[in-house]
Amino acid sequence: MLALAMVLSWILLLTSNVASASHLDVWSGPGCNNRAERYSDCGCSNISLHGGYEFSFSGRPAAMYMHTGCRGDSVARFNGIARNCNPFPWMSIRSDVVNGSHLDVWSGPGCNNKAERYIVCGCSNIKLHGGWAFSFNGPPAAMYNRRDCKGVSVRRLNGNARNCNPFSWQSMFIQC
Repeated sequence: MLALAMVLSWILLLTSNVASASHLDVWSGPGCNNRAERYSDCGCSNISLHGGYEFSFSGRPAAMYMHTGCRGDSVARFNGIARNCNPFPWMSIRSDVVNGSHLDVWSGPGCNNKAERYIVCGCSNIKLHGGWAFSFNGPPAAMYNRRDCKGVSVRRLNGNARNCNPFSWQSMFIQC
């Protein structure tokens, strides 16, 4: 009986988390009408309809890309509710992990001055190289000395780490 109660509690927890996830609804158009699709998965998804959109924010931001496969730099970011019933050009969306692992980088010298945070699932190109700090909250990260996570990973981060010296990593991949 206790095992059944634990299983039911687990199912309730899983379904409550799914129901509250951020998501993007898109329509074939014109406007926010006709056929619709929903994107709510963590990581990268290609968008097939472009008539209009509505982003419902529930704690997980998302980045929009002009290319399929979330290639290149993001061109828009949602971290709140947004709706637009006009055609839009984005071809893919990448959803972030709630309270997930992230890499902070600084322009330097050391861990000072301008900073950026990388938190999205998948590959991100790193722009600043003065120093870094990785906060591990579940998903590990693989570091690459080439852009777009090409080649062989040169380091795997699977715990909290910090180094305030210049580094050569050009990209990172957070596994979600």
